[in-house]
Amino acid sequence: MLKTIASALVISVALSGAAFAADKAAADAAIAEAQAAYDKANKKGIAWRDTAKMIKKAKAAVEKGDFDKAVKTAGKAKFEGEMAYEQGMQQMTAGNWSYLD
Repeated sequence: MLKTIASALVISVALSGAAFAADKAAADAAIAEAQAAYDKANKKGIAWRDTAKMIKKAKAAVEKGDFDKAVKTAGKAKFEGEMAYEQGMQQMTAGNWSYLD
């Protein structure tokens, strides 16, 4: 899990410096990806608390015409959805810890 988080962090830092003007199509695509990641985690009951709020903020930014903010917020929500799923799946298979016996 640590490797995945580290690689995702490196990628997001590298991409955050990329300057581009997002349009509505890019924002909608980013929101759809974030929603899919959230739904995957939510189906297992392991979604993180704030991910849905981030998706709502991204949708609100699209309505205001702030597509760059929408893409950035949706990207964070997608990351949270993916990490929630990974964390939840690892914890489901963790087994009993010796100190709990």
